[in-house]
Amino acid sequence: DAVIATDHLSQDLRYVRAKIAGENCYDTGKLRMIKAWMAAEAIDRSQAHIRAYSDHVSDAPMLEFADIPFASNPHKPLAKLAAERGWTRVDWN
Repeated sequence: DAVIATDHLSQDLRYVRAKIAGENCYDTGKLRMIKAWMAAEAIDRSQAHIRAYSDHVSDAPMLEFADIPFASNPHKPLAKLAAERGWTRVDWN
């Protein structure tokens, strides 16, 4: 029902352009965007159960924030981090 993503469209244009509007949904920025969305929706972190999926190590902050993190089809750096942290790995190849 909600999408948290890099915003390419809120520049009063009807097409996607290379320049983004606001912050890139990447690394710690993605976690900030998730937390901001939760705050706007009045979702208390202590009352939420969060699952997060990612294939890239740049999402480590989001995966750390999750109750149940999944490394899905991870590239090598994320596969290594997931093994170190005990995160579930799923491969959907």
